[in-house]
Amino acid sequence: MGKTSVAITVSQQLESKFRDGACFVELGPVEDPSRVAEAFAIALGLPVKKAQPLGDILQFVQLKEMLILVDGCEHVIDESAALIQAIVSSSVGVRILSTSREALRIEGEWVFQLPPLTSAPIGKELSASAIASYPAIQLFIERAEMATNVTLSDRDIKLLVPISNKLDGLPLAIELAASQVSAIGLEKLVDALGEPAVLEWARKEIVPPGHQTLSAMLDWSCQRLSELEHCMLRHLSLFRGSFEFEAAIVMMQGTMDGSEAAIVLSQLAAKSLLHVDRTDVVVRYRLLDTTKAYARFKLMESGDYADACRKHARLYASALARFQDPNSDRLLQKAFAGQIEDITAAISWGFQSDGDISLAVDLVVGSLPVWQSLHLLQDRKVYIEKALLHLDQVNVSVDVELTLRCSLAFTIMLISGFTEEFTVAWWRVYDVAEAAQRVDMQMVALLRLWSQQVLLSDAHKADDFSNKFQRLAQTSEGALWTGIADWYRGYLRYQAGDFLGARTFLERAASESRQSSIDIQRKVYGYDCRVSAMSHLSNTILLLGDVGRATEVAKQAVELGLSEADDVSVCSALSVATHNLILIGSIEEAESLAREFLKQAEERALGNFYSLAHAYTGLLKLWKGDGGGLKQVDDSLVHMTNLGYPAWVRAFTAERLHVLIEGDLVRTIGVGTTALSTSEPNLWGWYLAEAIRLNGRLAQISGDTLEAERLFLAALEVARSQSSPFWELRAANDLVQLWSYDKRIHGGRVLLEDICSKFSSDMPTKDLIRAKCLLRSL
Repeated sequence: MGKTSVAITVSQQLESKFRDGACFVELGPVEDPSRVAEAFAIALGLPVKKAQPLGDILQFVQLKEMLILVDGCEHVIDESAALIQAIVSSSVGVRILSTSREALRIEGEWVFQLPPLTSAPIGKELSASAIASYPAIQLFIERAEMATNVTLSDRDIKLLVPISNKLDGLPLAIELAASQVSAIGLEKLVDALGEPAVLEWARKEIVPPGHQTLSAMLDWSCQRLSELEHCMLRHLSLFRGSFEFEAAIVMMQGTMDGSEAAIVLSQLAAKSLLHVDRTDVVVRYRLLDTTKAYARFKLMESGDYADACRKHARLYASALARFQDPNSDRLLQKAFAGQIEDITAAISWGFQSDGDISLAVDLVVGSLPVWQSLHLLQDRKVYIEKALLHLDQVNVSVDVELTLRCSLAFTIMLISGFTEEFTVAWWRVYDVAEAAQRVDMQMVALLRLWSQQVLLSDAHKADDFSNKFQRLAQTSEGALWTGIADWYRGYLRYQAGDFLGARTFLERAASESRQSSIDIQRKVYGYDCRVSAMSHLSNTILLLGDVGRATEVAKQAVELGLSEADDVSVCSALSVATHNLILIGSIEEAESLAREFLKQAEERALGNFYSLAHAYTGLLKLWKGDGGGLKQVDDSLVHMTNLGYPAWVRAFTAERLHVLIEGDLVRTIGVGTTALSTSEPNLWGWYLAEAIRLNGRLAQISGDTLEAERLFLAALEVARSQSSPFWELRAANDLVQLWSYDKRIHGGRVLLEDICSKFSSDMPTKDLIRAKCLLRSL
């Protein structure tokens, strides 16, 4: 494992400092502990005249000044320790350098833990030369090039990062893997390292038996283990990552009691078969991958594999069940980040033919919040679907089925948006809930289906779902759901352009203070609806003309969203706040917020919100004159269309046209534009006035001033009907500008002064600044 090579190098460097030089005692071939002293005598050049030459050895070293290198003490550790203690006690000029998997534990011993060879970290972008600077990579390159007579390319060297990380920095493992490059190639080597056959890869050169293969090396290391140590090592091999002391104790239940297990665990650590990772908070243990593969193979041979897998699965099922306690510390969620591979392994075993399906289902249900917190949504979906597929084989409650079906539908929404798969999944939730007379879960399903129709701008279907929901909310079971109902009713009115009506409901939803109602939102619905209500309230208030208040509410929504930390709350707040800043013309601030939004959406693996964030950053590039933002926006629009978010598509299509016109990019980068279709006004809702105004701008650019005037007046009328000074001002600015060319000054001044007076704060926006400039020019 590299100890011998290091020790020899050290002794060669130190030999000249000792008057009588150095000698090498090799204990590897010594199988009989009683012959350790004989091996020492032979190495020192003493004739072996009797069975126990200890006296001759002590007499010989008494006046010597020399370094004795003793290699491979672990299998005869007690005898080696006793003899070395006697030698250093008999001579002041002799120094001993020994190699072993465990300490000698004698007086005066200094222990140096030889660390593995370091390798380039996975997931970090490094050049080939930087990767090749790591010792583990250097050794692999040297041995691979010797085996193939071919110089590895930069591309080859970059392939070595995952390979070397699987080899634990062990020189023997690295050398054996490098020897296989000519036979299977680098691309296939990573997968091959996960197979048991890797333990039997052999070196071509003549070496001691214990260094011929990894299996032989580990056989050699384990031959002195007690049966209890062997048993624990085998059972601990099921852990994919690190584990705590208590987990090891659970794995050994029925085999040894807690005090015995503690002793055995410490013995395995002392013999370097377990690595100990100490922090200020906790001590964790782990097996190197090579040791793990060896011990797991032995576990399969022992006949205890199924029982050990069941203990492993129960361990995590129990830990996850404790996490479901609403009083659990939310930071506990982070504790599972390093154990997700163990959870997935336990689930996979449970669904196997010789596994435990009931236990696997419990694991899936228990791990639902963990998958979401780690943003592993695709994995979450796969395991939920697998659990649902096996439900007919186990006896589970309707609560479990509803939890799984609701989580599946919610995950589909986060991954794919409002697709047909989303619709089918939520109707299945509704059907199961209705059959079980579960009012709460019926309401959850209706809310989701309702939200789909709101975003699709299908007012008739949205009203139908709203009415069904309201009827359920009148029951005692539905009384706590009024906050969510207010949020949806407000959002529906917001989408339809009824901003005054929206404000009433959104304010009620945002101010929900009943903790029981908020808990229901988080537990069943997936997030705190107050954040979304507050976010859209800020946009509603902006469109109603109170810019300062809108900015305050948007800031509060972002702060609440970040404090809640759930995916939808964070991204919903950042999305609307970014949109508000773009609308008022605060491009620098919007750019900063959009970058944070993009980062959060990417880290949380939310495809729907990522498309939004990507579109915002593209728009902001366009506002700064970067034509490259156009493709970014267009790609996002395609993705939003595929996700089933037509309301978003319409809003961003309008904003895209707005920046192209105002930034004069139509001429600058030669982008063709077409008028926005407003033949179905109800589809545009809150953006209808802006869509009509933008069509007026296109007419004006084409030279049709009469059509432009007609459209500006129409936009003005729509904005007034929606009680939106914000949209009114945009249309009025264009209209008054057009009138000024015909000297219709008086009517323009009256119109602008009237609309500007409707704004509730002096906080400047791009449109207000333009209006004041126009007024000064009239």
